[in-house]
Amino acid sequence: MCLPVKKTSFSRGQSVEVSVKEDGFHGSYFKAKVVSQLDNGLYVIKYDTLVNDHNEPQFLTETVCPKELHPLPLVIFVRRFLVN
Repeated sequence: MCLPVKKTSFSRGQSVEVSVKEDGFHGSYFKAKVVSQLDNGLYVIKYDTLVNDHNEPQFLTETVCPKELHPLPLVIFVRRFLVN
């Protein structure tokens, strides 16, 4: 059963990170976009880099629990970097 654990909501088209818990991917995060939010609270997402298993040139789309979604980390621009 998939229950929301936080009150973060994501909007359609928003870029997110998806936490994957499947064998071989446990602890991995993949960038995706929110396609829609379903009435039951789940989200339909489309990965930016993962493709279907059917050798089709289409990116993988799946339905995930809200607790598997995270906002993208902040991008920090650095002008100078010094090493002592």
